[in-house]
Amino acid sequence: MSEDLHERNKNRIKKFLLNFLSCTQKDVADGLEMNLSLVGKIIDEMQKNGEVVQAGQDISRGGWLINRYRLNEDSSYAMIICLTMKTIKIQVINLFKKVKEEQTFEVAGEKHIDCLNKAILDVKSRYPALRSIAMSVPGNVQEGKIMYVSQPNYLVGTDIAQILSQKCELPVFTFNDANVMALGYYTKHIEISLKNNSMVYLCCTETGPGAGVIVDSKIVNGFSGFAGEVYAIWPRQENETLQIQNYISAIISVINPRYLVLSPQTNKKIDEDAIKEFVCANFPEHSIPELRFSSETEINLTDGLAALAIANLFPNRFLLNW
Repeated sequence: MSEDLHERNKNRIKKFLLNFLSCTQKDVADGLEMNLSLVGKIIDEMQKNGEVVQAGQDISRGGWLINRYRLNEDSSYAMIICLTMKTIKIQVINLFKKVKEEQTFEVAGEKHIDCLNKAILDVKSRYPALRSIAMSVPGNVQEGKIMYVSQPNYLVGTDIAQILSQKCELPVFTFNDANVMALGYYTKHIEISLKNNSMVYLCCTETGPGAGVIVDSKIVNGFSGFAGEVYAIWPRQENETLQIQNYISAIISVINPRYLVLSPQTNKKIDEDAIKEFVCANFPEHSIPELRFSSETEINLTDGLAALAIANLFPNRFLLNW
């Protein structure tokens, strides 16, 4: 068996164990439609490497004891980074997304990359099994490159993922923060049976408004990654309520999502009844999305980043066809 095929099969088994927690070798073989002896060989190898551990035993129909296995959740770690114009927030998580460590740094001036590099190298020295880094930025991102950000604007045009990856010798992935929040909310709150429907997550952060758009279980980035940058919607209003109404009108008219989630800044509240009245008064009943409100901006962000960071540990595992 080629090394690439062996690694792909190994990742498939890891993903299966990650999703189903505890399985016998036959469970894995049946679920992945793989040869049982091949699965047994790979799991034995993973057990020797400390990647899986035994998790109890089952009794077969013939009365034999059969071992169950689960992933060693601390065999690999991922790091998530929330980058804003003033702070850098990091978390180290294991395969089951348990937070092992978290820190927040203040950043002044054009020091974001230096601070990130220092933080990553520090974590890497203490967590040698660190394998993946996922980072959110408050701006337009295309293939890891920051195309637009209001603050810190000196980063515009910077392929921050590639720079950090070269410095730290680890894979680094960069995503728009609104898209990450949308993913975090979507994977946690939208019912499995309805996940082929569309959702827009409209949020307001310290750098301004943004939206994450999911259609048919896919993040919509647009050809340049600019999709969801609702701050550019005209006419701009000085009144915040009218501006939010502008965003909502554009979203319902152009995308017509099944769900529209509104998430204000942590320290602000929005008039939910007024928004519902506005929508009902201005759109046909059959076109009105299910309105939801979320005050868990930071939780949605970290949940989305954690999902992406863990998914990126397995090269053949795609999350929402990002």
